[in-house]
Amino acid sequence: MSDASEVSFYQVTVSPVERVLPKILERLYSELRHRCYILCEDEAQVELLNDSLWAIGGRNFLPHNTIKCEQPEMQPILLGSKLDNKNDSDVLIVLKDHLEESTNYKKIFDIFLGLRKNDQELARIRYKKYRDLGCKIKFWKQDGEGKWTQG
Repeated sequence: MSDASEVSFYQVTVSPVERVLPKILERLYSELRHRCYILCEDEAQVELLNDSLWAIGGRNFLPHNTIKCEQPEMQPILLGSKLDNKNDSDVLIVLKDHLEESTNYKKIFDIFLGLRKNDQELARIRYKKYRDLGCKIKFWKQDGEGKWTQG
């Protein structure tokens, strides 16, 4: 991991990940033009998020596909369950419980469910690993209405 990486933790407490992720991607891709790789927990999550992103239509459509598509390098947003930066992303979105250390991204968004104690403990472990690697870390948490506050 590059020591210049910036890590933003997002503790999801109100909305499901499939509702939070499109809003984050809209900002990262549509506004800031980042290429993104979404590291999912497993293939079931890859398919769930792929389907939910395809359901977004109109002006808010986010061009994406899974790592298994024919030309993953052409996708600005790519989903997979193993770390494989085939689309030359500069942003990694982590939805897994365990940190994969062979990353080289400018920005990392670590999104975790904050309601279960185990999820919080695993996020703390990842936080410490990022910190030990010299990353700049920010933390965001949903309030009771689903709005993000920096913590």
